[in-house]
Amino acid sequence: MKGWMMILDKLSHAAMYTALHPLFAEGFRFIREQGATAAVGRCELAGGAYALVQEYQTQPAAGALFESHRRFIDIQYVARGSETIYFATLGQLKAGEYQPEKDYLPLEGSGSALAMQAGDFAVFFPQDGHLPSRFAGDRPGAVRKIVVKIPV
Repeated sequence: MKGWMMILDKLSHAAMYTALHPLFAEGFRFIREQGATAAVGRCELAGGAYALVQEYQTQPAAGALFESHRRFIDIQYVARGSETIYFATLGQLKAGEYQPEKDYLPLEGSGSALAMQAGDFAVFFPQDGHLPSRFAGDRPGAVRKIVVKIPV
C-alpha cells in the first residue's frame, strides 16, 4: 500500500476502489447493507477486517491529536450528520510513541480539512495522519459513522 494517499468520495462511487485491496468490497458491502441499522459497537467481517459502528457528538479540533495506524487501513463513512476530518501525511506531523496493542500512533501538527457529509467516505492508509470527529462549523453535531478497519 505504500505510495497511496487518502481518498475522499461518495459511497455511490465505492466500486471504483475495490481493486485497491481484496477486503475493500467486503467493507463497502457492510456499509451499504448494514451501516444504517447495525447496532453501535464492533462487527467482525471476513479476512480479519471489522467495522466499528459509532454514534457521537463532534468535538473541537483545538488540542486534539492526529492518529495513524500501522496494521490497518481505515474506511471512515459518515452515515448521518456531518463532521470535519483533518488529514496530513506522516512526514508533515510529529510522531509520538506508537502503541502496538492499540495500533495507535499519536501525531501532532496541523493538516487540511475534509468536510464530511452523510454519504461521504474517506480512506486513510498507514502513511496518512487523520484527526476525525471534529466540528463541522463552530459547534457540536450528532454523527453516526462506520469505520471499517482493513488489515494491511
